[in-house]
Amino acid sequence: MPDTELETTLRYERYFNRFFRLLGGVDAKGAITTGPLDYDSDYTRGVFGLMYKLPLNIDCTVWVDTDGGARVKLAKTIPLAPRLDLGGEVRFDTHDYWESRVHLD
Repeated sequence: MPDTELETTLRYERYFNRFFRLLGGVDAKGAITTGPLDYDSDYTRGVFGLMYKLPLNIDCTVWVDTDGGARVKLAKTIPLAPRLDLGGEVRFDTHDYWESRVHLD
């Protein structure tokens, strides 16, 4: 059976107003190796940071983690139709460097 890679970020967000919020949580990555109960963890780290809505409705997220790293992410969503959105994000992580993504929701 091939490995199944898993990556998740569980976080709690505390809203202060519609522009600013604080976050805290856990960022984890790993793989299921042979069966559903065999999990091999690459890393599990705590995160703490803030989120801010920039002009033009660009979401900015900045966090630091317990491994001494940091992440900056910029994301934007554009509604194309009542049930269709075009979204994109770019992020820099001191552990993984640059990543980007474009998606339709």
